[in-house]
Amino acid sequence: SPLGRVCLYLEKAAVMDFAATRPGEKALDIGCGTGAFTLELARRGADTTGVDRSESMVSLARSLAAQDGLQIWFTVAGAEALPFSDDEFDLVIAVTVLCFTAEPGRLLRESLRVLKPGGRLILGELNSLSPWARWRRVKRGLVKSSFAGARFLSPKELEALLRENGFQIRELRTLLYFPPVNRQLLLRRHQFFERAGACILPARGAFIVVKAAPTT
Repeated sequence: SPLGRVCLYLEKAAVMDFAATRPGEKALDIGCGTGAFTLELARRGADTTGVDRSESMVSLARSLAAQDGLQIWFTVAGAEALPFSDDEFDLVIAVTVLCFTAEPGRLLRESLRVLKPGGRLILGELNSLSPWARWRRVKRGLVKSSFAGARFLSPKELEALLRENGFQIRELRTLLYFPPVNRQLLLRRHQFFERAGACILPARGAFIVVKAAPTT
């Protein structure tokens, strides 16, 4: 949808800005889905791996990578038990994964295990403080929704969860301040909403992006 395209564009820009991927780095995308972020990491020169528990998602991601001529290794596995060695990756990303994970602390500890010393973790999560989260709570009570089992976090809750599992936050920002409405006129003005929201309600954007590092 037009709304989905604008959201993905802004989310991808924020995640990749925080990731600051360097050519030749080893990168892991946890809960990669159909590979929207995985493919972008590979385009930026990273030696990229994607993992997801859904075999159908992984299959589609492989096809999309092949169409783009990208060399990416995909595997089917759960986020709480990653099939990788200790200290294997320079960069780990997980976008809207914690909110659907039964054991988010275990996912973070696995991320910590597979990160090299000095590595970085980039998370993208849905903000419980945003108007979007309130709308999603109402919506999932009325109609079938992919967010039916999601657990939204606030920036402070996300920071505490990271700290409890061996990480410290380096950077955090929120984005997506415009209403969740599929109207072209409104969406064309998304930059106005982003600038205004960041100034007026800096912690209330619908999407949280975090850069974290292992606690030393």
